[in-house]
Amino acid sequence: VLFRSADPSGLCIVDYATDDASFLVFEHLVHLGHRHIGFLDLPDSKHREERGYAWLIQKGYERAQRELSFECIRAGTDGSYDDAALMTEVLLRRSPHITAFVTTNGDGPIGVMHALRRRGIAVPESVSLAGVAREKWFRALSPQLTAAEIPLIDMVRRAAEAGLAHLTFESGDACDLFNVPDHTFHLTLSMFGVMFAPKPFEVAAEMVRVTRPGGRIVMGNWIPNDETRSEEHTSELQSR
Repeated sequence: VLFRSADPSGLCIVDYATDDASFLVFEHLVHLGHRHIGFLDLPDSKHREERGYAWLIQKGYERAQRELSFECIRAGTDGSYDDAALMTEVLLRRSPHITAFVTTNGDGPIGVMHALRRRGIAVPESVSLAGVAREKWFRALSPQLTAAEIPLIDMVRRAAEAGLAHLTFESGDACDLFNVPDHTFHLTLSMFGVMFAPKPFEVAAEMVRVTRPGGRIVMGNWIPNDETRSEEHTSELQSR
């Protein structure tokens, strides 16, 4: 199984170590000399269940607090561009000595960057920024920032090596699955895939075609317009 489940009993799980990644982000900033770090975390409501992304981020942060010497000025955000920009302003008013920011997901890094630029604060000359975002967004910014993306393909292959040998891997055009007959699958799954396709409705139609009558189609997508808004904000930052 890829990623943790609510009940992992009897399952072999391949997941990325979000808690370790969270710790390493703070460790890296502290080793660079930062002692006042702004942390745009997820809302407290996301930490209540002892599983999932937010809980693991929290574990890494708590470890950093125990093992490293730094002051953390923290605020919860919903991960959106607007909320991240707003809370960046709030944290800077609360602690003008902040020299680095950590964001956790979504459009947050772009919102932080924009808020800093409005104040005339240069990244990375005056303030360091570490966050989780799509690599193409960070490459499009000026200056270009480094992003670490989730190695999904490698994770799938490791899951197969761990005992799911019945999996096969095929590359192709999701808009035209010509090599897959009608009504092939009991379950057709897309996790944050169709939403990024140039022609998402054609991909959805293909998913319906290759799924058996009575089968299931499961899709995971972000909130409407998140992708477009992020691209718009990236373009706006480029033009400034």
